Amino acid sequence: MSGQDFDLLPHLEVLLSTQSVTAAAERQGLSVPAMSRILGKLRQRLGDPLLVRTGNGMVLTPRAAQLRQELAPALQRVRSLMTISAGDRPRMTRPFRLRTSDAVPSVLAQPLLRELQTRVADAALVFVPEGDENVDALRDGEVDLDIGVQDDESAELMVQQLFDEVLVVVTSSELALQSEQFDLQSFCDMPHVAVSRKGQATGPLDQALAKQGLQRQVAFVVPGYLDAAMLVSRGGYLTLLPRQLALQLGPRLGLRSFVPPLPLPKLRVAQAWHRRMHDDPAHRQLRKAVVRVAKDHRTR
Repeated sequence: MSGQDFDLLPHLEVLLSTQSVTAAAERQGLSVPAMSRILGKLRQRLGDPLLVRTGNGMVLTPRAAQLRQELAPALQRVRSLMTISAGDRPRMTRPFRLRTSDAVPSVLAQPLLRELQTRVADAALVFVPEGDENVDALRDGEVDLDIGVQDDESAELMVQQLFDEVLVVVTSSELALQSEQFDLQSFCDMPHVAVSRKGQATGPLDQALAKQGLQRQVAFVVPGYLDAAMLVSRGGYLTLLPRQLALQLGPRLGLRSFVPPLPLPKLRVAQAWHRRMHDDPAHRQLRKAVVRVAKDHRTR
């Protein structure tokens, strides 16, 4: 049976229940001639008159009577498979896999799982590190969602902005801790811990400094923010951390945060997924949970 044949089945159900072309047309929002043409197609497909005219209207053939008995529950089963009611929760047979920087699970993992478990039965999360952020892992299902700064503009991906992340200067240096603000010269003089998953010691910050004829000292390059925070906590260094992560780690590691002494671009954090997953019920609930938690994160 073709897709067009399936489209005829709801009309057949109404024709058999009303036993009237006029009443079926009214119920389906069609003209009487249009419903008559549909009845003609059904008769041709099924090889049976289905409805036979009598003096008092139309009656069902034996074949039509059998179809009426079997069709309604069959269509109801199809509709239940195609629809998730507000009270239903889709179920995952494996954990969702999220690719992101180490700053995201540190700040958002627990609230995200709590929110997700209200939407998806047996929900669990696996965070995988950033690396070669190409579309392949999303296309192949190795990664369900990519959360971070989205550079890939592939037509295969769908992207939704979540929040703008602000970077702050973080240090445990006694000299800096005695100050109320961090001036630009002190910022350049103190050795830096740079964060780069690709091992790059320079980036937009260095370009901004170069425009003012300045250069920072990079002592270490580490792949993640948590590594940078641990190094800085031992004294003598500074780094840049997302503000919420700095607020979380500061009291635990003896770190203090400062507004950067020069303007820095905000990091536009978004979630990206492959188009093939867009209408998957469980994946849709995952994205909604991320948006909800990101909204709370943005307002803090």
